[in-house]
Amino acid sequence: MRWAEASALLGHAGRAPIQLVTWLGPAWTGDAARAYQGWAEALEQATRRLAGALSGLAAVVTRRPSPGWDLELRAVERALRELSQVRVPGTPRAPTPRQNIPRPRPPTDERLHPVTPKRGGGSVDQWVTEATRILRANGYRDEQIDTEDIKTIIKYESAGNPDAVNNSDSNARRGTPSTGLMQTIPPTFARWHLPGHDNIRDPVDNIIAGVRYAVARYGSVSQAPGIVSLAAGGRYRGY
Repeated sequence: MRWAEASALLGHAGRAPIQLVTWLGPAWTGDAARAYQGWAEALEQATRRLAGALSGLAAVVTRRPSPGWDLELRAVERALRELSQVRVPGTPRAPTPRQNIPRPRPPTDERLHPVTPKRGGGSVDQWVTEATRILRANGYRDEQIDTEDIKTIIKYESAGNPDAVNNSDSNARRGTPSTGLMQTIPPTFARWHLPGHDNIRDPVDNIIAGVRYAVARYGSVSQAPGIVSLAAGGRYRGY
């Protein structure tokens, strides 16, 4: 089998579990459903990266000798390691090597007492600034939560309207309409909101959940399909 074919098959296989979650929709709820959805999203992300690494390796294999050979092999190795660490729900967590254990962050006032803004006013700029401040307080890095890219997603998803609800797409037909600035569906919001920020129609809460979902799925908001497509001169695509 060719490397490129293996990459394509891997990408399709990685999307199958999350497609099952989408198909089941609101019919499947509870802790087990949330655990499976988290596993499916992590698996999709890991297989996407491995498929990309295999594609890169395929490109250099066809033009040997190549100075990129070692780099591509290391990319495949990293992607395989990431895929191996995706834990199936219900199985014990593998011990983490000591050198990979992140240093604990001291709790901040925001973590202990998160503040939800009143819905009386504000602007997209203010909401994004507040949401990213809260996200940084909870361990997110600036390169994962680019404010301009978040504003671009909001522009295309809801035109900056925190009360926007899409009642006409497939999510709405399943009973989970896309809602708010980032157009998150209720199950996604329930999984990715932060404690104390649990109002899907609150602009800051909605941004927090939407951004956390995008970072978990794509690595950063800058890698969301719509942002990547626009950067390449294409049309916006939903995330």
